[in-house]
Amino acid sequence: MLNRRHAGARVLVCGIGFLLAVPAYAVALLANNLVLFTIFFILTAFLLTIYTGPSTAATQDVVPSRLRSSAIALSLLIAHMLGDAFAPTLVGVMATSFDPTGGEHFRLGMAGHDLATALLYTCLPALFIAGLIGVSGARWMAEDIHEAQRVDVQELTEQANGVVGMTQ
Repeated sequence: MLNRRHAGARVLVCGIGFLLAVPAYAVALLANNLVLFTIFFILTAFLLTIYTGPSTAATQDVVPSRLRSSAIALSLLIAHMLGDAFAPTLVGVMATSFDPTGGEHFRLGMAGHDLATALLYTCLPALFIAGLIGVSGARWMAEDIHEAQRVDVQELTEQANGVVGMTQ
């Protein structure tokens, strides 16, 4: 509904969701109380999944109709290549370097602090940057949507002219 008034609303929702997730995620990672952790972790999970629908719709809005499935496939491939492929290794290496016990953290009852620190250093800046990109990128959506629609009309016109030309 918001998209009818503001062409960049879908991207704006993504950006706002990421920005709101930053403090919720920080509280979840720094919480020493299970109830507080659970509440903020669930809130973070919710905020981090808000982007999926609007992001997919926005991707489809800015490409011509014939390229929509390819655009979604490429978008998902890039997201998973950048996020899923390298993130676990990066976070693991960072967590290992933050471990002050030399690998004895489980025996000493310090498990998890190094991982939480690594997640704070990696995820919070990434979420903040993604949020800023979403909020600032929303202003260009109208032009991109218009261009995709122009290409669709042009292709339909060319197809119609081709069909008419073939029947004459």
